[in-house]
Amino acid sequence: MLRKSTDVYNLNEMSHDATITLIRKIVAHVKVKTAYIDTVGNPQSYQRKLEREFPTIQFVVESKADANYAPCSAASVGKIEKREEKPENTERLAMSCKSNSIMSVS
Repeated sequence: MLRKSTDVYNLNEMSHDATITLIRKIVAHVKVKTAYIDTVGNPQSYQRKLEREFPTIQFVVESKADANYAPCSAASVGKIEKREEKPENTERLAMSCKSNSIMSVS
């Protein structure tokens, strides 16, 4: 996303943009019905942002979603194990954690 040099780009916005980019890559190959997202920042505004970007996907955005939803837990464990690998493996990890057209990004 292009921004003016005077705009503030904080870590939450950077995380949101990374998640949106990841979801775009996934939905290019997989039909996603529901996505469970471990929130960064305010869950309600983050969910609205995601719903505007992807109106056909139902989003569950919660703090500590990785503790409440199995797909998020699997993604968190996989993320920790894969942290040192190349960034292009992140898309494969998220796709491998999907179950019945459900995805998780944490």
